[in-house]
Amino acid sequence: MRTAARHALPLLAVALMATPAAAGPDRFVLEDALTSDGLDFTVTPSEHDLVLGHGNVAFRNDGDLPHTLVDRSGLFEWGPIAPEEGLVFDPWAAGRYRFDEAQEGLYTARSDTGRFSVKPAVGPGGDDWFGQRSVRVRWATRRAPEGLVYDVKYSRGGGWRWWKQGVRAPSKRFVVPNWDPAAMSSCLGFKARLRDPDDPDRKLGWAETGVRCIVVD
Repeated sequence: MRTAARHALPLLAVALMATPAAAGPDRFVLEDALTSDGLDFTVTPSEHDLVLGHGNVAFRNDGDLPHTLVDRSGLFEWGPIAPEEGLVFDPWAAGRYRFDEAQEGLYTARSDTGRFSVKPAVGPGGDDWFGQRSVRVRWATRRAPEGLVYDVKYSRGGGWRWWKQGVRAPSKRFVVPNWDPAAMSSCLGFKARLRDPDDPDRKLGWAETGVRCIVVD
């Protein structure tokens, strides 16, 4: 049975909002069922992708049992969510989240894992940051809580390089190295995560914008 680290709970309490009906494009439906093979726990769909500051994650319990979800990083916990109720999580840190039912050992037939990726936000929105000498990059909507830090890498194409390591600030302006407005092509991308610097197992996966390129004919 997997459980979230207990000292992470104060961090989680401010990230949850009760809602009578979780809806929208970024909704996970939780269900349970007794089958001939045992008890099932299912998550539908299995994955969502978001951009930081552009959407929430909603959990809706359509099963008969209450559910509590834990992220595999040990940094987040959502619930308990009663049957026919829901919770909305406003993801404030970029990263790749993977969650399971906290009592997954009870589900002897099937126990799904859900995933959602929260990508860093670049510029004011869209792709209008291409070709600029500097852009604002946001990997969180708030300063990191005490005991946690952010990591951020960038790529110009051809591999990832460290930009920010172990910082608590949520954003910064990125100045493109060796910027040349007359260059025939330009590539740029970012990825970020949240982690506990004192425990290498307590970290989100990397979530990335992807490395985007423009070519001038």
